[in-house]
Amino acid sequence: MNKSFRMLTACAILGLTSSLVALDAFADLAERFSRENPAGGTTAGKIRNETGPEGGKFLQRRTIRTDGEGNAAAVTGGAFRTPEGAAGTRGGVTVRKDDGSIEHKSGAAVTGERGTLKSSGGVSVDAEGNVSGSRSTDIEGAKGGSFEGSTSYDKDSGLTRSQTCFDAGGNEVPCPSR
Repeated sequence: MNKSFRMLTACAILGLTSSLVALDAFADLAERFSRENPAGGTTAGKIRNETGPEGGKFLQRRTIRTDGEGNAAAVTGGAFRTPEGAAGTRGGVTVRKDDGSIEHKSGAAVTGERGTLKSSGGVSVDAEGNVSGSRSTDIEGAKGGSFEGSTSYDKDSGLTRSQTCFDAGGNEVPCPSR
């Protein structure tokens, strides 16, 4: 994978973290684009920004870039803010290399009057088709309770899950069942 292609992926991840700031930077719009890029491939995407009738805002960006060598990257991101003050972001990057391997990473964060949620993880498929992945999720309630959970998978260990819950005082407590 060439240097400019790796740079696109790194810049896209950084750009997604600024999505909440960008909510106010754009007027309502929906725009698509497609053009040849210096890496010998195509860059195409869409940006959408909307303001709701009560003042809520939503921003979504999607970009796909190829490099002419069989590599491709898709970057997605979004952010929202409600009139009541809840806000969230979500971003993801998927890269397909010329050997057929795929790697995906994504994360999300939401905050509001009921608490906060943060989740991140990814999955990869190597050139031989072996799959592995993991995701972690942390939730903090507005009254102080919290949850920490993780899930992982690989062909040797299979599926592994763990979860821990805490009360408002930070003491470990049993997690509620479904």
